Amino acid sequence: MISVSVRTRDGIPVRIEANGHGLRGADHRSASCAAVSAVLKGLGVVLVENSSCTVQGSVAGPGAFVLTVKDCRDQAWLQGVADLLGQTLQEIALAWPEEVCFSADELSKTEFSRIEENSDGT
Repeated sequence: MISVSVRTRDGIPVRIEANGHGLRGADHRSASCAAVSAVLKGLGVVLVENSSCTVQGSVAGPGAFVLTVKDCRDQAWLQGVADLLGQTLQEIALAWPEEVCFSADELSKTEFSRIEENSDGT
């Protein structure tokens, strides 16, 4: 099972986490893993390449992804990226409900402060 979580503050994504793997077929490949991986890799690339955003992340190993958005001056752009991300991950979870679990929730002020204070991105 792949678990993907998008945490937001005031509707803007601040932390995206994914853990786990999808079911693998006889060829040892997983379409659900490929879909989630492609979306998250693309997200990381567009955020890193946008000079108005500061992000921190890690891929601790296969099936582990953490990305924290520390700052993004272009909030409208980030909101658009977040909307596309959320809709895409929902569609992936609908296509593979036994393999992908997607959740999105709003962080409390206290939780958000803990993420901001954490310097290693985890």
